[in-house]
Amino acid sequence: MKFTPVSWLFYTQFMKFTSVSWLFCTQFMKFTAVSWLFYTQFMKFTAVSWLFCTQFMKFTPVS
Repeated sequence: MKFTPVSWLFYTQFMKFTSVSWLFCTQFMKFTAVSWLFYTQFMKFTAVSWLFCTQFMKFTPVS
């Protein structure tokens, strides 16, 4: 009967740890989604600026 409360204590601690790690996981997934959004926006911006750069390079010899 001594063993049962100890194992219950371990179990509750483990459940707390699991819920905390799940919280971190969900927060990390949110962060990853946000950073992915920034990354895609940045890639669009880079493509646009690259387009402007190539257009400008075409324009430069004329002027």
